[in-house]
Amino acid sequence: MTRERNVDWRAISLGTVAAAALAIVLIALSVGAALLRGAPPPVMALGLWAAIVGLASAAVGGYLAGRLRKRASSVTTHEIEIHDRAHGLGVWALGVVTASIFLATVAGGRGGLMIPNSGTRVDYLVDSLYRPLPAVAGEAPGASSTGSAMAAAGTSQAGMQAAAAERAEVGRILRFGTARGQLGADERAYVARLVAIATDRTQGEAERVIDRVMTEARQRTDTGRRARALLIVVLGVAAIAAAGTAVWGAILGGRHRVQS
Repeated sequence: MTRERNVDWRAISLGTVAAAALAIVLIALSVGAALLRGAPPPVMALGLWAAIVGLASAAVGGYLAGRLRKRASSVTTHEIEIHDRAHGLGVWALGVVTASIFLATVAGGRGGLMIPNSGTRVDYLVDSLYRPLPAVAGEAPGASSTGSAMAAAGTSQAGMQAAAAERAEVGRILRFGTARGQLGADERAYVARLVAIATDRTQGEAERVIDRVMTEARQRTDTGRRARALLIVVLGVAAIAAAGTAVWGAILGGRHRVQS
């Protein structure tokens, strides 16, 4: 007597591929809409759309797995429905694992997705620190904003290299400071001295500029962290809900299989 297989992996694989294809199409449409809009969507809108994509894809994949799996002739109706549910859950599980591997690979290739454009953000902080003072009335433009380091940078190749190296060092210090949430006293004083020389500010004025820039950086970092945490929670809840839609789709597909 040949034993019937309870799991039809071909149906599960086909359902997973179909779910992935639908997700890709919907994501492509959303990217096109964002490009036409000219601005990235809010984080919550992105999370809700990702949830809708996941729910719809899981339902379609589950339906196909339930509809196309092999008929079981030697089991009860209740057992058949349990097998349909298991196939829908299999589509969901295979899709989650595959998507996780893909996202982990992309994140590793980019050095992590949780801190996007960190280099650009630090460059902006450095530019804010080295932004020249407003010209005084009656003074030639740029006269008060050219310190010794900037003057050297403008007159020789060696000076330009020294100024670039100085800004790169300040950028590394700020990157480390923003990761910790604050600058140490020695680091703050050192950066303030460099900024004061480069922008013709006093030490106290440079320290106040640093404090303002670091406060803004902390606020932006906290806002971005909260937004990413909320997005992860929304995606997690949506993933759990997608399991239910995949099971529902598989049950519906199984009923249509029996009726055909």
